[in-house]
Amino acid sequence: MTSRTRTYSSSTSTWSLARTLTAIGGLVSIVGFALSLVQALIPSVNLSSMLYSLLGIVISFCVLLQVQIIRSWKLEIPFNWWMLLILAILQAFCANATSGIVDITGLGILLEIIAIILLLLSVL
Repeated sequence: MTSRTRTYSSSTSTWSLARTLTAIGGLVSIVGFALSLVQALIPSVNLSSMLYSLLGIVISFCVLLQVQIIRSWKLEIPFNWWMLLILAILQAFCANATSGIVDITGLGILLEIIAIILLLLSVL
């Protein structure tokens, strides 16, 4: 009986750690995409980079909706590993199109990938 309690508490701590890493990764990604947007606007208006930055910001808000840092009564995205994986892949695509994956945006995406790995380890 105590082993079930321990398993439940370790699963819950992994779950909360994954949510925390995802939240931090989403916030860092928003900052990275916002910086990419500013860099696209200042020297010359690069329309494709600007659109990918805006798309990345929207996807990062979806990540924060998934973790429930931002709450919406109309839109609720479940916190599943596969949904987070899809959003992280889309963020990586947008980050690669704006300024390259090795940026502050890449750090946010890396934190989200670590959260995906933790969620997968708790499922297996």
